[in-house]
Amino acid sequence: MIKRILTGLIIYAICIVLIISFLPSESGSFIIGLVLTGLLFGIFIVYEVYKKYSADLLPSATVMLPYTDHPVSGLRKISYKPFLFGFEKKIVSGDNLYFDHNSIYMVNPMGKSAKFSLYEITALKRTSVRINNSTIWQISLMDDGKPVTVKFAPNFSLANKNFLQFYTLLKEINPNAVQSEWNLWKI
Repeated sequence: MIKRILTGLIIYAICIVLIISFLPSESGSFIIGLVLTGLLFGIFIVYEVYKKYSADLLPSATVMLPYTDHPVSGLRKISYKPFLFGFEKKIVSGDNLYFDHNSIYMVNPMGKSAKFSLYEITALKRTSVRINNSTIWQISLMDDGKPVTVKFAPNFSLANKNFLQFYTLLKEINPNAVQSEWNLWKI
């Protein structure tokens, strides 16, 4: 990343020197050339920084989960899809999360579900990403020896305390998996 930014900086400096050398400073093309060169360099810097730090934001979709036609009626939902003009798809997983007294279910948009025991969860932690005043949480678990990471926004509200119930249940059953403390103000 640093090499690409330094190369871009050198190209930017060369463009500025060429614009100053060959365009008369009284003409409108001089100002337009300087502004366009600056904008292009700024876009390049933002792109490089985004590319470097966005890998942590992307949901893990490298493992094909064992989806079945297990019904989700009677299960409690702990996730929702926040709205961020389509960018939320790059941050949270596409699955909805449900749980019962000993399992967690990941339901894909086609209605198929993957069931995992709460004992298979290796980590439940809060991330530093927030969308619409909702902190994105991350569940890590093992599926046949392969790590699976699911990022989601908990659907906690005054009327819906399913995520708090899930958090409490997981802390009782698998206390080593809970790596972030629950806090109403940081949910």
